[in-house]
Amino acid sequence: MKFILQCILFFMLPCCMAQNSFSTRLSMLEDEELLELFNTFHGDSIQQEQIARTYLERARRAGDTIKMARGYDRLARIFHHEKNIAFADSIIFLTKNLQHKTYPALGYMIKSYEYLALNDLINASNNLFNLYEDAKLNDNFSHYIYALHQLIIIKSTWGDKNEALQLQTKRHELIFEEEALEKIKNSIRNEVIEKAPEILLTEQINSVFTYAYCYLNLNEFQKTEEYFQKLNELLLEYNGTYLNYYLERSLWIELELLRKRKCYSSLYEKSNEVLQSVSTFSVPLQFDIHYYLGVASDNLGYNSKALYHFVIADSLVQKNNLMIDPYHRDLYSNLAKMEELLDSQARIKYYQKLILIDSIFKINYKFFEREHQIKIRTPDRIEEKESQIESLNEIITRNQLILVSLTIMLVLILLYYYQLRMTYKRRFTKLFKSIRDERKSVSIKNISEENITSILESLKRFEGERGYLNTKLTLNRLAKNFDTNSNYLSRVINLKKEKNFSQYLHDLRISYATKRIVEDTKFRKYTIKAIAQECGYSSAESFSKAFYKINGIYPSYFIRKIEKRNHN
Repeated sequence: MKFILQCILFFMLPCCMAQNSFSTRLSMLEDEELLELFNTFHGDSIQQEQIARTYLERARRAGDTIKMARGYDRLARIFHHEKNIAFADSIIFLTKNLQHKTYPALGYMIKSYEYLALNDLINASNNLFNLYEDAKLNDNFSHYIYALHQLIIIKSTWGDKNEALQLQTKRHELIFEEEALEKIKNSIRNEVIEKAPEILLTEQINSVFTYAYCYLNLNEFQKTEEYFQKLNELLLEYNGTYLNYYLERSLWIELELLRKRKCYSSLYEKSNEVLQSVSTFSVPLQFDIHYYLGVASDNLGYNSKALYHFVIADSLVQKNNLMIDPYHRDLYSNLAKMEELLDSQARIKYYQKLILIDSIFKINYKFFEREHQIKIRTPDRIEEKESQIESLNEIITRNQLILVSLTIMLVLILLYYYQLRMTYKRRFTKLFKSIRDERKSVSIKNISEENITSILESLKRFEGERGYLNTKLTLNRLAKNFDTNSNYLSRVINLKKEKNFSQYLHDLRISYATKRIVEDTKFRKYTIKAIAQECGYSSAESFSKAFYKINGIYPSYFIRKIEKRNHN
């Protein structure tokens, strides 16, 4: 036993001596030297924690609130997300009543970053709004443009894309004005003021990238390419900390442009080319590469390859907790539909993931629809203060004009909705009393009477058995079921039913839906989505559009009127 203890002490002694030596070294350093040393140990959380706690304890003994905040700031960079958020809360609690150019704003910045890493878009956005307001209050240019950049990206993804572009235009003007460098110098600590030019160039790159991103989301591809070229020109001048990140963002824009333009062959070739060096890229870009290879393969008919890359993309999402943006949704919708390559259990799993993603999307979209969230004030210049107070008479005159305008507008809106209501009422009455006419028969050339009769009898059975309620029904499948070819079937429907196959299906389904809504009380209690699925539609939106196109009113309005009529 004694020998074992001696061995343990023998191996631990050098570590303890090294630790004591490191602690002694820290105690001899000045405060700023400690902060510089912290940066040199990037990736070594043990050493960084010791440096940060040394700085923090020294600040506590001195009663220096700002330095205490700096200590918590460093601690909030080295742990897991939840712990980093807790340290950021300490920063905010300590400094919330101070008017300081850095704090508590930096606490909000850290929290927004960590919440984004946790895929919590709402909490991330709320902290960005707090950072934005604090930056305006304390005239911190760096924090202001950072918060605005992040909010523009989120808004362009989940909110009003045109409003995001307007905000970006204002931000771009700010970051490229002549005074921008001086404003950055005034918003950072004197000890790091030599980094101001690099910070400015970084924000200019951010701005050009964000322009490309906004135009990409608006499907304005020529403008996207214009800013894509500007981004690459700026990156030639840049050799800063985030170079690899921006190179990846540039590559992503190039690939997403190919996807949106449906250039699938080029997308496949470019993604395969990048895949050869994928190990040098971040996990999010690895995900993007496999996602794009899946999309390209799927559209080029390489079904097995598409499945292979989609599955890898999904595994990267699950393993790394990646955020799924709206344009990635078809990853799971495509996986769920791969009937020939996946068994039913696997497809159910992907449908469940799709449902979960859609529920998250719904929350995110709803959050950005709220008025107080999406309207961000954008002053022409950050240093603008409150405008001059107008005279009392001018205010009264202006308010009177506004009141008159609002009154006129309200009257016009009421008239519009009254007229719309009357139109819907007339259409409802017409629909309720309508009876479909018999379709007249027309001779069809090049098809034997025997084939025509056979197809018409099959269609009669198909209508009687309500085969049209199958959501996966296609012309080819129906022709196969009828032991005929799709060309014959299409021509018979066109000339005997006087409509194309799609119109034929819509008429049958909507007729079925209309009658069942009128006759079935329980059916009227279903959601529109459930009714749509019962009637052969894969989505509530496609059902509602078809119902409106045929009947001139939406199914929800029709149901309400039926219920009201029955009640009366």
